[in-house]
Amino acid sequence: MSTVSLAPEQAGAAAVDALVSLVENPPHTPPPVVIETRLEVRTSSTRRSRRHT
Repeated sequence: MSTVSLAPEQAGAAAVDALVSLVENPPHTPPPVVIETRLEVRTSSTRRSRRHT
């Protein structure tokens, strides 16, 4: 089974930064933040080659 890493530490830090920005500058809208995800392909997700005998 493959999984997607959503970088929760980075997402949490970005959320805290955005919240602090909103509290300190109420009319201000923080810029969007893009956090890269990572696809982790596990061995069980890969296609096995067929052996011809």
